[in-house]
Amino acid sequence: MGNEKVSIFEEKAKVVSQKEYASDQFIITLKAPKASKAAKPGEFAFVDCGESTLLRRPLSYLRTNPEKQTVEFMYK
Repeated sequence: MGNEKVSIFEEKAKVVSQKEYASDQFIITLKAPKASKAAKPGEFAFVDCGESTLLRRPLSYLRTNPEKQTVEFMYK
């Protein structure tokens, strides 16, 4: 590892949209200003899925859009 900067932070995000694709795949778009500027596609976020789910779910960023302050994840 070089001199890479690591960003660890917590942010509440709002669901903007969720679209379904073939084979039960989904893309969820979240309004997350901080993450949209800091995250890069391929990096992971640990997403809290509510009180009924004990552990956070690791999801890889699909796309980030700092101008719209959004991030996208694909999941199945």
